[in-house]
Amino acid sequence: IENLKKEYNFSCNKELKEKFFAAIDNKSIMENKWSIDEKMDLAVELCEFKDQKITLKELSQYIQQRLRQPKTNAMDFLKNTTNALIEDRIIKYEKAHLEEKHEDFAWLMKEYHDGILLFNITDSIVWKKAVKDTTGLKTFFANNRDKYVFPERMKADIIDVNPVTSKRKTAKVIKRAYKEGTIDKLQELLRNYYNDTTLTVMQDSGIYEKGVNRYVDATNWKLGLHFAEQNKNTGTFIFNHEILPERQKELKEVRGLATADYQNYLEAQWIEELKSKYNIVVNKELLKKLLEKN
Repeated sequence: IENLKKEYNFSCNKELKEKFFAAIDNKSIMENKWSIDEKMDLAVELCEFKDQKITLKELSQYIQQRLRQPKTNAMDFLKNTTNALIEDRIIKYEKAHLEEKHEDFAWLMKEYHDGILLFNITDSIVWKKAVKDTTGLKTFFANNRDKYVFPERMKADIIDVNPVTSKRKTAKVIKRAYKEGTIDKLQELLRNYYNDTTLTVMQDSGIYEKGVNRYVDATNWKLGLHFAEQNKNTGTFIFNHEILPERQKELKEVRGLATADYQNYLEAQWIEELKSKYNIVVNKELLKKLLEKN
């Protein structure tokens, strides 16, 4: 603060300040009953720095605002409050003029301002529009359907049995369960077959593209039951139901991806519109120097 006071040529009318303090009833200050004396000439300037003025009226209002703060001495309270006002005003002025004093900070603030501005414009023109413009999204999706395609996939079940004492016998029970439509009761069937109430079965059904599940890939996409691997006591079996042919995806199946692509499309359109509207000139010599430095 002291350095800023020197920089800003801060000065204060000490005599006026002392007269103002002397006119204040200390008892009313301590009892929080003091009020601004409107009969006094409060427009008079108490302190100044740069193009700023601090008047007695501003100080009086500041005292009034802080009157209920804890205090042990009226004069100390007045002095501290005056200093607080001065510091507050100087700091506010300094913050308001940082960009004028510090070029790097000015560029940082400009970058921040431009970044927020660009974000808000992009949000309005691209991101929100892509989400809200359902008609536009449907049209974009219809025009780009070939991009959204499911490749050939396998509908399969992955079955983990623990323990597997015999792969051949376990496979036999699983095949019969599929044939009879009782696969949902496989754990019960295997427990009865082996007379083992601790035997557990974990089943997971899904639709798999090639390269997604190593167990399904290991079956070479042949239909029916396959034994995948034995890991300690757990045996993994794969049952391939059917191969689903390649087909185009529906919008509801890829809405998130299609929306993102639609956003990119809108952004590309917007950029082309800006390019046609504004003449962009690149200082190639300066750009080359910047690239060489980096």
